[in-house]
Amino acid sequence: MKSKNTSPGIQIQHYITKKIKSFCFLRLTLYICIVVYAIIVSCPNKDNKNKTG
Repeated sequence: MKSKNTSPGIQIQHYITKKIKSFCFLRLTLYICIVVYAIIVSCPNKDNKNKTG
């Protein structure tokens, strides 16, 4: 790694941007999981209601 040549300020900035990107990615995946879970949970209920009633 050539991070020794860069100044500490740039290293901190890269570290912060990495953290922000990973946090946004985590939130995005969490949101997608919630949406997919909601779709999976709601779809069988609709099918059951249509079949029974």
